[in-house]
Amino acid sequence: MELIRFENGLRVVLDEMPRSKSAAICVYIGCGSHDEEKPCFGASHFIEHMLFKGTETRSAAEISEQMDEIGGNLNAYTTKEFTCVYSQTLEEHLPIAAEILSDMLLRSKMTPQDVETERSVILEEIGMYEDSFEELCMDRLYLKIYPDSALGGNILGTRESVRQMTADRLRAHMAKYYVPERTVISVCGKFQKETLLEILERQFGGLHNTKNPISVRPAVFSPGVTTEKKTSEQTHLIIAMPGLKIGAPERFAHAIFSTILGGTSSSRLYQRIREELGLAYSIYSFSGAHLEGGVFGVGAAVAHGAQRQTVNEIFSVLKDIKNGISEKEFLRTREQFKASLVMGLEQNGSRASAMGRSILLEGEYLDEETILEKLDGLTPQEVSRAANKILDFDRIALSVVGRPEKQEFYNPGNYL
Repeated sequence: MELIRFENGLRVVLDEMPRSKSAAICVYIGCGSHDEEKPCFGASHFIEHMLFKGTETRSAAEISEQMDEIGGNLNAYTTKEFTCVYSQTLEEHLPIAAEILSDMLLRSKMTPQDVETERSVILEEIGMYEDSFEELCMDRLYLKIYPDSALGGNILGTRESVRQMTADRLRAHMAKYYVPERTVISVCGKFQKETLLEILERQFGGLHNTKNPISVRPAVFSPGVTTEKKTSEQTHLIIAMPGLKIGAPERFAHAIFSTILGGTSSSRLYQRIREELGLAYSIYSFSGAHLEGGVFGVGAAVAHGAQRQTVNEIFSVLKDIKNGISEKEFLRTREQFKASLVMGLEQNGSRASAMGRSILLEGEYLDEETILEKLDGLTPQEVSRAANKILDFDRIALSVVGRPEKQEFYNPGNYL
């Protein structure tokens, strides 16, 4: 891997894979929902959509047609911390893909007419999201635990903020955050280094550093219960507590613990809740690591009448795992984790994503050899310590969507 810094602060990270016949290019911009305040809720996601609506030299149709002509794929997504625009093509077509991506990011037209059209699309996206009760349950959780931080907001924004979004507001947001000091371009696969760097320097080298690097804003985790009634076949539950921040040194031990708890079909939650008791089809643990803080939790979808037993059993498993993990489940889970890591990073797209995201948010990238060494150096005792650090039963939040009981029903003191 090679990290190159342009004079304006933009970073390019390259990983040449000579045996590959394709290449992936990802452009990471430190512009996500955690940067937003009223009236700009949802602006980062809105801009992501607008990048595909046409530039000064290409219409929306021409962007799609030119990518199809080279057999490449082109997409983007927005998170709380960043926006990523990426493409994957055959080796010989990477220069064209790089030119198209550059055009989209630097010369988007952002016309009022296109904003109006895309506004309707995003409102439909919000409606689709609201019909996904699992996602809605997670969104309500974040609103509850981070009420005073942009971290608690929905990446899509609100219906009100999307309706009020204007082309001028989007251009101003883009000018503030689409800057070289917040940009990382990562490329993995087979490519001509000199040709690629010439394109990127020509396109991005003239941008001015605005002294606006990614900043971290305080976000305090607030315990509590949030419920929402919805007509559904199941009730969705999330039990959460504070998790790890991005780049936390104990993240590998934590990942092993989370996988043992609810990350696979052999995990404790899956075996107890689904296989032994048949209480849920979906039961899992999750981690949300952010720059400001983190969330760790357990999610499940259950029959309305099975809520009490399910919550009781989840807490029982959580309490039990604080007593330690066995050598057998530690070794089994570590090998699962290592295999998943190695096989995932054999894909150019996954590798380019991992490099770009890590350089942008952590300032460094740990290759798989380094991570494997860290995993091999772990012990069951370290994983147990990570579990006990995370499982803070004094700071618990619950989110329920479906047919919830009264809020006092979910008081953790009833189950601990």
